[in-house]
Amino acid sequence: MAHLLLDDKKADQARKTHNSRISKVALGTATLALALSATATLATPTLTIDNMQQVGSVEFSFSENSRDPFLIGYDNVNLRFDYDYDPDKWRNKNDWRQNGISAGAFDGKAQSTGNEDFDITTLYRSQDQVILYCLDIFNDLETVGFVEYNVYAFDDDAAGDPTTTTQITQDETETERVWRGWRQGWQLRETTIPGITATGNINNVLDFLGALNDVLAETDYWVEEDDGWVQNGTYNFGDRNWLNPANWLVSGAIQVGIWESLYDGDMDLDTGHFSVTGLSRDGEELLNTTFQRMASSDPLDRSQVLLFQPVNGGQTLIGDPDPVDVPAPGTLVLLISGLFLVRKVSRNSR
Repeated sequence: MAHLLLDDKKADQARKTHNSRISKVALGTATLALALSATATLATPTLTIDNMQQVGSVEFSFSENSRDPFLIGYDNVNLRFDYDYDPDKWRNKNDWRQNGISAGAFDGKAQSTGNEDFDITTLYRSQDQVILYCLDIFNDLETVGFVEYNVYAFDDDAAGDPTTTTQITQDETETERVWRGWRQGWQLRETTIPGITATGNINNVLDFLGALNDVLAETDYWVEEDDGWVQNGTYNFGDRNWLNPANWLVSGAIQVGIWESLYDGDMDLDTGHFSVTGLSRDGEELLNTTFQRMASSDPLDRSQVLLFQPVNGGQTLIGDPDPVDVPAPGTLVLLISGLFLVRKVSRNSR
């Protein structure tokens, strides 16, 4: 990933570095990764989870087709995250962008790490189909085999709000041309800029998910089939509406809403520290309605959310620890016929 590039040489350098870095992770599965300096030096982001308690560990794997770890397709969006530098440095603000991000719910499998302190059979929907979203925006999803994750639950006894803090601690060196006057002319100056620190409020994510569940309960359940869109009942999954997107439009919007609620307090896709372009019109309408509903809806209960942080780096994920019988969106016949699990939507089919 790169800062906003200033010339073709930097752009070419960034493309080469970016392509080599994500070769082990599918290009279509990358959300946001780390920042890239003008010298193409990469710094590894570290994410810490504060005021939550570790309750065990689990291993997840995603689709053997590394280009398709998604439950029901994805939406392509462009993201921008503004972050503040040390005000004593030569500049105090920059923005970091990434285009062509695949946003949507993940569809994985779980297996035990051998620890008895976490029961993988409690994962929603089951250990053979765990529904998860990405929480952070600075790392890539690991898709090679089973990957170990630490499991975090909300700790009501902890002081302060539960948060995530992402840091890229390695300083970056940037070069600029500086006018030194007629005698010295233009000269190059190297400047060291501190790494990024980004803090996310998980309570705000719960507020968003609670409002989203309410909005989806009033929304028709549309699925995309070969001959077009079909209305297939309503969302009747209660507090797990967010884990049952009917189609890639809804799935992409939910993922974007999780990022927005974590990193930005104003809950507006166009303004604030975190902003998004390229989301589908239907997705924008769903999120705008949900953002307005947050003022009057109850947050999603803490007991229904777990965070999963990879032990050796990668995307921190969010899901549900308590499976229940999954009702069909319309009738039992739909569940039996398999229409509930809608086929994944490829980029080409959209």
